Amino acid sequence: MLFAAMVTGRFFLGGLFAALGGVSLYIMTEAVLLSFYTPSQSIIMVSTIVGGGVGAGIGGFLGWFSHGDGKRNFVVLGLALAGGFGGGQLGLLRGEYAEHVMGMPGVPELGNLVYGTVIGANLLPLFYFVLRRLRGERLV
Repeated sequence: MLFAAMVTGRFFLGGLFAALGGVSLYIMTEAVLLSFYTPSQSIIMVSTIVGGGVGAGIGGFLGWFSHGDGKRNFVVLGLALAGGFGGGQLGLLRGEYAEHVMGMPGVPELGNLVYGTVIGANLLPLFYFVLRRLRGERLV
């Protein structure tokens, strides 16, 4: 019962941090990118995925961070970053086919990017923690 409460709390905390980190780093990368030159569409897509994925990955890692798990924290960081990148890519692919909200281009893409990165940055660490628990390791 304690494990379920811990995992649920970490999942929601990681989701909150991932959403904040993903959106803020996305806004910062787009602002820096657009202020220096006019990029092509492919550069904008890559910077969107990298900005959202890195921010959400670091935020998801903060939700799943454990004191005293030195080397395993690097595994969780790698899983959260990989999940953030993968979720960002899938979210943008889904957003390409979404209808635009009231004629504002880019709104559905940002929403789907955030959903994808938040879910991706938290699912892989969740599977890792469940796998560790099933192997009999103490996590608390």
